[in-house]
Amino acid sequence: MTPRSQPRLEDGSRPACTLLELGKQFLRLGCIGFGGPLAHVALLQQEIVQKRKWVTTDQFLKGFTISQVFPGPLSTQVAIYIGYRMYKVRGALITGCAFILPAFLLMIALTWIYFRYGMVPV
Repeated sequence: MTPRSQPRLEDGSRPACTLLELGKQFLRLGCIGFGGPLAHVALLQQEIVQKRKWVTTDQFLKGFTISQVFPGPLSTQVAIYIGYRMYKVRGALITGCAFILPAFLLMIALTWIYFRYGMVPV
């Protein structure tokens, strides 16, 4: 994606990263995030707001507040909000899928292992 084709944010500026960088970062966060939704939100805030400065603290808190209204895990909703804030629908889809993909694949693998070896006597 060339800089010219990047979307504009509400204030007229361009996103701080590419869509690929955004997806890779949320895939990484999905892999290392343990401890439940509030722990994930703290990790998101540390990585996205403090370290990378892709969104401001006010924008993050606004997304955190809005995300509490919707059903589902709070951390996933916050991740989707950040993606939407930066790249609209494409960003929301990328961040949402990238953030939950590691847990989804882990559950598929554990299910396969259970059905394959679950009936083996100990």
